[in-house]
Amino acid sequence: MSRPRPTPLVAVLSEQVRAVGLSLRPGAALLAAVLALVTGVGASTALGAGQPLDFPDEARLLIGALGFLLPFAVWRGEKLFAGAWLWTLPVERRTHVLAKVAAGWVWLMLAVGLVVAWLAGLALGTGGELVATATGTIADAHGRITAVRWTEPAWGLAAPFTIATIGYLVVSALVVGLKRPLWWIAGGFLAACVLIEVLDADLPPARVLLAPFGFVLPNLAWWAAATAAWTSLGLLAVWLAASRHREG
Repeated sequence: MSRPRPTPLVAVLSEQVRAVGLSLRPGAALLAAVLALVTGVGASTALGAGQPLDFPDEARLLIGALGFLLPFAVWRGEKLFAGAWLWTLPVERRTHVLAKVAAGWVWLMLAVGLVVAWLAGLALGTGGELVATATGTIADAHGRITAVRWTEPAWGLAAPFTIATIGYLVVSALVVGLKRPLWWIAGGFLAACVLIEVLDADLPPARVLLAPFGFVLPNLAWWAAATAAWTSLGLLAVWLAASRHREG
């Protein structure tokens, strides 16, 4: 008797993207409603005052927060540590976990892209700015104060995608690999707050560490390196978490 052929990975990914998309429809509808409400209030307030709508700087963190929340929606109802979990699936269990995480990330990037495009369209349509511009002061060795105008690099608009991706990978690893992920998330959040306080967010080491989470650096190479490092750690964490469910 011949052994059944393994299901092609592309077919597994396609099915997971479809299944995860169907499960996320209620959340997508809620997100659309919230976005419409916030947009309506903001637009009416700004246009009523005769002011353009800038791309909100704080939107990077708010949009990126979707990545920290989505894993709970993707894995809602799954009994990950039940004894008979996934024994009847046509793919190896670790492969299934990784495919489902990847499918969730696809929908996350689509959602982030749509929100960023929507806010960018509002800014351009009303004559607002896409990137933040601010005026700061610096002091030289003699104590002389000089005003410096700083414009955020255009690639700073990628921050919502990096925040969402890194948050999604880290939280997915915790949800998939641990029985009580909320405890670990709470502990990690407190530890991060203490670390930021100790390092001081304005100092160079902290800014490099926090660069992928919205603290955009003027140096593209540093920002890209920090983002790549965090993403690599997130991917490794997901792989290790999924390996807890491998067969045999």
